[in-house]
Amino acid sequence: PALLREPVRQIAVAAGIGKTAAADQLLRLERLGLIHRERGVIIDQRALLDRWLSAYAELVRPAWLVGRYRPQARDPEAVERMIEASWSKRSWAYGGTAAAWKMAKFYRGDETVIHVDALPEQALRQLRVVPDRSAGPLTILRTPGTIAYEGTAPRLAHPLLVYTEMMASADPRAREAAAEIRERFLEPLP
Repeated sequence: PALLREPVRQIAVAAGIGKTAAADQLLRLERLGLIHRERGVIIDQRALLDRWLSAYAELVRPAWLVGRYRPQARDPEAVERMIEASWSKRSWAYGGTAAAWKMAKFYRGDETVIHVDALPEQALRQLRVVPDRSAGPLTILRTPGTIAYEGTAPRLAHPLLVYTEMMASADPRAREAAAEIRERFLEPLP
């Protein structure tokens, strides 16, 4: 909501999209009665959240997906240490249950999701991973926009993105943990 009164250019940068796309979406959301930019309010939070969750699963996440990989390490904590050692100077953040565990100590699943702003091939070689489309426990998403990296602590994705990633998961425990993240870290949502 804090961004609603900001210039379209700033909203576009935060979302990682072009100015025209941002302006078009804002106008569409106003016409649908979901937001009021002049007042800086979200009018129908539930409908807006439902649209986001649906769009994330169907359009956004597939567009952001760099790939799924199988690292040499099997233990999620070992995978995290490997990422942190290899990518200390890169822009990235944990998402999904990896971030949720660090935020709430509720559930850590086997999968590690990381969001990156860019991914040169050299970065994958540093991780020593092999592609595994179907069952790779490491998922890398190229996530544009600055707001995605505004987590509750360094190297954690924004709580809404963490929540959304877990809601898109097929893991029922991840969905359960998503409710905890929503309750503790997101503004009261319907």
